[in-house]
Amino acid sequence: MNKKVLLFMSLLGTVRILSSVRLKRPYCFLASAGEGLTPGQGQVQLLAATSQCDVIDVITESGVLLRRLYTHKGERVSLSRPLYLHVPTTRDPDVAALVVDSGRRVLFALNAEGQTIFTFKPKGEAALECPLGVASVPGAGLILLADRDKNRVQLLSRRGSLLKGPVDREGLHLQALRPQRQRARTSCSDPSGRLGEDLQDTIN
Repeated sequence: MNKKVLLFMSLLGTVRILSSVRLKRPYCFLASAGEGLTPGQGQVQLLAATSQCDVIDVITESGVLLRRLYTHKGERVSLSRPLYLHVPTTRDPDVAALVVDSGRRVLFALNAEGQTIFTFKPKGEAALECPLGVASVPGAGLILLADRDKNRVQLLSRRGSLLKGPVDREGLHLQALRPQRQRARTSCSDPSGRLGEDLQDTIN
């Protein structure tokens, strides 16, 4: 983290380093952004947050800074750690990136200019305890938010409204997704191990 190096690794078979890139900042949290956050660059882009959680940048796979997406200013949400970053695969004209801050127990969305579109920090039964992952459903644009300590995944609308209550180990409530015919891929999984299978069956 303090060496300012970006490592590309192979996780197939023997774990090995494929290449390394020198960075100018100590980035610690990364997410792939394809080529969508800064069009016209012709390179794979990464969403990168610093180890101090003070900024979120858009960089190329070669470590070049394209632009600063987010930084601490006035009314903006203050960042803690760890962060979980996600760029929706379904391009939304308003939501360019989703950020989960487990330290402050909040999810917020940024547009392409780095402005906060919405925050999700519910109270009561839906309150977050330790959110440790976020993903979106291709085609539907809906959001899956995993909470480790609450042992559940919550389903949100593309504008951050809670839908159908929590998703937990007793079952997956995804009726809002039934009209969609896209196949979902998500890095979040529930403790029962059924989340990925249920998503595939339900959305199709």
